[in-house]
Amino acid sequence: MKEIIIDGNSEKQTLLKYLRRLFPGSTDGFFFKMMRKKNIVLNGKKATGKEILKSGDTVKVFFSDETFEKLSSEGTDETKGVFQALLKASYPKPEIVYECPDFLAVNKAPGLLSQKAEGKDISINEMLLSYAAPKGLITEESYARFHPSVSNRLDRNTSGLLFFALTLKGQQFLTEMLKTRSLKKYYLALVHGRPAETPDAKAFLRKDEKTNTVTVRDRDFEGAREIHTGIEVLSSSTEFSLLKVHLITGAPHQIRAHLKFLGCPIIFDSKYGDAEKDRKIFFENKRQMLHSYETVLPDGRAFKAPVPADMAGLCRQFGIDTSSI
Repeated sequence: MKEIIIDGNSEKQTLLKYLRRLFPGSTDGFFFKMMRKKNIVLNGKKATGKEILKSGDTVKVFFSDETFEKLSSEGTDETKGVFQALLKASYPKPEIVYECPDFLAVNKAPGLLSQKAEGKDISINEMLLSYAAPKGLITEESYARFHPSVSNRLDRNTSGLLFFALTLKGQQFLTEMLKTRSLKKYYLALVHGRPAETPDAKAFLRKDEKTNTVTVRDRDFEGAREIHTGIEVLSSSTEFSLLKVHLITGAPHQIRAHLKFLGCPIIFDSKYGDAEKDRKIFFENKRQMLHSYETVLPDGRAFKAPVPADMAGLCRQFGIDTSSI
């Protein structure tokens, strides 16, 4: 018999989900059978698998040591190989903004994917895994139970803050905030023109999955969802403005498409920009000038990613003041 005390890294998930991670080579049918026969019990009582685990709960597994070890190790050879590869990987070191045992905040460079689209891709996710493994932030044992990953995404050519869950507890914490929108996310956008300032610009957005583009209108229409965007003008010149944008809702391409709808497209935005105006700007790095600048958690913790060099360079070229950022 094995007795397992649930800790903070394993709470807030169902017993069934926990058993899947504990015994990766087994099936749900096997778990239900063991729970029916009381070979697996929760806090000394018969369980269904739907129970939400809490820190301090006790899971008792009435297997022999040999059976427990065999079931725990089944299906983990591939995981062990992946983890060992992480220890040997030589990716560029990511720019860490904040680090704690449960999650990281990182400043993603423009041009870098949040997660792989194809097997050959290198993304910030792989860079963070190869950063965390040698430092002991994740171990082979913890990696077998939970695969750390980014909790939110940015478009390839959008730079700035991303969060990376190191533990299940961290993932649940970040996911809950993103789901309930209890955190505040602010972006810097360098745009043509100057929009009206508002703490809450409202519109309606619909995504076309085939083209991976969105349409924004001022009234509701079929398949659309309401979006809310806060806009503050930090500095401006005759033709351009640097905005601080509050992403109140979180629809795909919301900031880029909403600013285009308001007549102030983001500079060098290939999907929602103004190509004719962009062609008049002499600049080497032509990626959309959008940067995930600041995130404020409900507990008051605030994280900032410095203004990227290319955006700062364009601001100097346009005579836009960034000293207040």
